[in-house]
Amino acid sequence: MLAARLYAVSEEKRLAEIQAARGEQLGTGGRAERIRTYNSSDDRVSDHRINSTKFGLQSMMEGALIDEFGDELRAARGALRLERLLSELEKEGAEETGKGKGKK
Repeated sequence: MLAARLYAVSEEKRLAEIQAARGEQLGTGGRAERIRTYNSSDDRVSDHRINSTKFGLQSMMEGALIDEFGDELRAARGALRLERLLSELEKEGAEETGKGKGKK
């Protein structure tokens, strides 16, 4: 009986984690979550994740601009990862210096 309850609790926790991860990936679908805007009247394509705008909608549809957007997106994600890593290292360094001050 106890094993069944423990299994049920662990399964419920696992399913809740999966649902939370799925919810983060899907988002709300609101206008603020837009990724890319195609504006045919201005012959413009804007990627809102990296604040980049390119002109040449036909080139985008033929696949030429998608590589440029991909390169910029990879660079932006790399910079974000580096920023997060440096932030974590600074926090760890601050914690270490805080621990050392009390041990005189």
